[in-house]
Amino acid sequence: MNADSHATAILARVIGPIMAIMGLAIVVRPGFFVRAVDAFAADPLAPLVWGFIALTMGLTILAFHQRWRGAVAIAITLIGWLLVVRGVVLLFVVDQLIGFVRSTLAASPQMLVVPGAVMILIGAWLSFAGFRARIVVPS
Repeated sequence: MNADSHATAILARVIGPIMAIMGLAIVVRPGFFVRAVDAFAADPLAPLVWGFIALTMGLTILAFHQRWRGAVAIAITLIGWLLVVRGVVLLFVVDQLIGFVRSTLAASPQMLVVPGAVMILIGAWLSFAGFRARIVVPS
C-alpha cells in the first residue's frame, strides 16, 4: 500500500464514522435539527465560526488528499471540495442559505431524513473501506 492509499484509508476511517453517526442523529432526531437551524440563524456569529471551520476542514483534506482514482479516494476528495463550498457559502451567502433551508423544512420537517439516510450509507461505506484497508506503518 502506497502513501496515497494510506491517506485515503485514514481519512475514510475518520470521515466515515462521523458521517454515519451524524446521519443517524439526523434520522433519529429530525425535530432537534429543525430547531438547530433556527438557533443557528439567530446567532450572527455561528455562520462565521462554522464557515471558518468548514473551510479549514475542506482545505486541510484537499491539502493532503487531492486524488481522483478509485471510488473511495474520489469520495474523500469530493467531501473536501464540498466542505470548501460550504465554508464559502456560510461566509458569504448565509442569509440565502438559511432562507432556503427554512422554507424547505417548513414544507416538510421530515425532509431531513433523506440526507440523513444518505449520510449513513456513505459513512458506512467509507468506514468499511477505511477499516478494511490494511495500513502498514514502517518501523
